[in-house]
Amino acid sequence: FTFKHIASRVDARDIAAVLRVVDNDTLVTALSGATDDLTKPSAEFILDNISNRLADQLREAIQERGEVNEDDAETAMSDVVAGVRQLAENGEILLNEDITA
Repeated sequence: FTFKHIASRVDARDIAAVLRVVDNDTLVTALSGATDDLTKPSAEFILDNISNRLADQLREAIQERGEVNEDDAETAMSDVVAGVRQLAENGEILLNEDITA
């Protein structure tokens, strides 16, 4: 389970819970680095499933951040996935089975 699987494994209503356990700066770095065909759909999924106001704030922060170092982006994406796993292990969210694995 990696960042690219978020869109297929995390339910849209659980994105708010994920944002509560992931540091905002980490999230902005992960979203800034999610620019390829594998990770971008998950970044868009996250932004599409939060309030418009928060999505706009994150998009603005992403623009201000600009291009991020690939290693920093990978670390941030791993931290987001760790937050998702923590929530799933605690029973706070359920992960969908990934049929495209």
